Amino acid sequence: MSQFPWGDSLPDGRRAKYADKNSDFEWRDRNADCGYKYVAPVGSYEPNGYGLYDMAGNALQWVRDHYGEDYYRFTPEVDPEGPGHGEYRVTKGGDWTFGPVNLRCAFRGWSRPDLAVDNAGFRVVIEPANALRSFHFAEDFLTKEWVLGPDQRAVAAAAPKEKERRPVTARVEENKTPAGELEPGPPVKGVIVLSMTPKSDARRAGIAQGDIIIEYDGVRDLTSEKFIALTARTKKTKARPLVVLIRDGREYSARVSPGSLGLSVMDTTVRGPFKRPEIKPEQGDDRDKKFKPLNWT
Repeated sequence: MSQFPWGDSLPDGRRAKYADKNSDFEWRDRNADCGYKYVAPVGSYEPNGYGLYDMAGNALQWVRDHYGEDYYRFTPEVDPEGPGHGEYRVTKGGDWTFGPVNLRCAFRGWSRPDLAVDNAGFRVVIEPANALRSFHFAEDFLTKEWVLGPDQRAVAAAAPKEKERRPVTARVEENKTPAGELEPGPPVKGVIVLSMTPKSDARRAGIAQGDIIIEYDGVRDLTSEKFIALTARTKKTKARPLVVLIRDGREYSARVSPGSLGLSVMDTTVRGPFKRPEIKPEQGDDRDKKFKPLNWT
């Protein structure tokens, strides 16, 4: 029940790779120095009690569990296996861009299965039938016909249903559009909202987890670092920036407060075309007009 893989003591430059004095992040630990600006070589730190290396820091690890925000409220305390389905997968362990608090064993991030970023990966585990027997690949394992196992058959059966469930914008790339219809646009860089504080200004503006911010205060081609720098700039200028985001294939915009929005974000890329939401006239009598309009457009 330790807080970290090595025990309860706080991380430092000798235990794990995270945002230390070598990085450029505002939240970096200026007292820690691991000697690396980005990821550290595998095995640079001591293993945990099970002999596993880099269980905290360096790169986020995808795990088998689906993500459920309230899942732990209803599960057994010992070895919960995660919900049976979900849109997101859990990521564990923190990474080289995170602060020390995210290296805790209890930390639980989440992301889409089709997202590829420079601070996340996965761990390969081989489970031989007999732990005492040496494991060797067959000489023809690269050329022999692959026969689907039970797990692969389940995935193959679920894939067509998943394809139909995905947003239209995610399927445009696969289905060639006839002449005269919208064609897939170029990839757009942005940041995906991973989490937010309970009193986040973004939450009050209508931004939610999973939204992809593609523009902040007129600036596009966003990265996590650029997004943080822009929020710091608006804090000084006191200007209320306009945020453009993508949700379910549609483009929205909202005015937010200057400065930090209380968000945890990660770099991502999204491909259009994006639809504009249909604005329906509000119902009510003329007295409703005295109230200020919604932030959403």
